[in-house]
Amino acid sequence: MLGCQADRPRLVVVAAHPNDETIGAGRLVAAWSRSLGPVTAVLATAGERCVDHVAPQPPGLAERQVAEWIEATTILGVRDRVCLNLADGGLAQTKDRLQSALTEVLDAICYETAADEVVVAAPYWRDPHPDHRTAGHAAMAAAADLGVLAVGFPVWLTNWGDPNESADPLWRLAARVANDVVWWSALQRFRTQLDPLDRGLGPVVPSTMLEHHTEQLLLSTGPVRP
Repeated sequence: MLGCQADRPRLVVVAAHPNDETIGAGRLVAAWSRSLGPVTAVLATAGERCVDHVAPQPPGLAERQVAEWIEATTILGVRDRVCLNLADGGLAQTKDRLQSALTEVLDAICYETAADEVVVAAPYWRDPHPDHRTAGHAAMAAAADLGVLAVGFPVWLTNWGDPNESADPLWRLAARVANDVVWWSALQRFRTQLDPLDRGLGPVVPSTMLEHHTEQLLLSTGPVRP
């Protein structure tokens, strides 16, 4: 069991890679954990292939990134964590395993918390990154199987596209300075993403990308429960 509190609504935030939930949903997680109830973070991969397309993989990168994820999600107020240890860069090939694992996590939570008191937040299923799309689709399917509400958060969409032009309803979380401060503090844990990993490399997550994350955006397939 994940130690659910049945009398409080629960947020389950899904990430394809360490930092996805912090970049795309950190403000939501901070607000939820402070004011609504417990948060469970589910990490699909360790993000170990983040520089494979331009350089050899640094030794110990996966372990460093998971450690950063634990630190960041602790700052955000996450109480429970689940690492699925799937392969980075190929979630589409393991989508069934991912969906099954997410269903198992949600089923355990819904055993003690009513399904209508649980919300799943996952990378937006139309995000430009293929692993994000796969994680979003898998989370949506797992949530639908159990009657749980699911919403998507943009990660790279704000940098490579325009959420306002999305085919799905777009929602904005009310701005709070406290949430911004916690979001930024959590982001700073990801030095493997914000600093170059080797000479001649730029950061995996450039500052220009983060400049597009000025507010908490959520996307849904229909009306969101108040």
